Amino acid sequence: MSTKATRTKIMDVAELLFSEHGYDGVSISDITMAASLQKSIISYHFGSKQGLWEAVFARRADALATERLLLLDHCHRQPGGPTVESLIEAFIRPMFDLNRNNESRSYARLVAQSANAAHPLAVAALEMFNPVAKRFIAAFQAIMPTVSEERVVLAFSFMLGTMMLSLAQTGRVEGLSDGRVNGNDLDLVSRHLLSFVAAGMRALAAEEVVSAGAGD
Repeated sequence: MSTKATRTKIMDVAELLFSEHGYDGVSISDITMAASLQKSIISYHFGSKQGLWEAVFARRADALATERLLLLDHCHRQPGGPTVESLIEAFIRPMFDLNRNNESRSYARLVAQSANAAHPLAVAALEMFNPVAKRFIAAFQAIMPTVSEERVVLAFSFMLGTMMLSLAQTGRVEGLSDGRVNGNDLDLVSRHLLSFVAAGMRALAAEEVVSAGAGD
């Protein structure tokens, strides 16, 4: 097996195990046993379990960042510039596209799990997403100049939470609907998520205008 193939295999296995058990719930032995490799291979390729954890996050984070920035640039080049809907779609589409690939479905679960963890390594890993997220927040602020930074940042964080829960595909949707709604239908979920988040952002903007008017 080539060096690249070995690294990929290790990261695939680690991504799945980390998404199921968290950082502390997975040992190097667990990973190498599941990958049918020697324990020393982790040190050779990644230095440590922490190095592997960071590599697992960075691998797909880099790809997501590239695609999101391309879509953001496309939004700015459209006649009339970005809209609330186009910015939301530009941000969420790459993650949904990634999750349609069965080989990377566990990544969304890993990110969702880490977003709800207080572990320092989880917090640090999520900071990989911050530079691109801040670019999008700035874009939302630019098209909603009357809305406070507080509201825009909170709305963006609400979008993140909703997106990650939707992509985790835990079966919760099916349980709540007694099987009548398919939470694994990513086209359906992404379409309704976009409408839901856009309506929420517009509602916050409207409240800001009303609040400002009441203060006059």
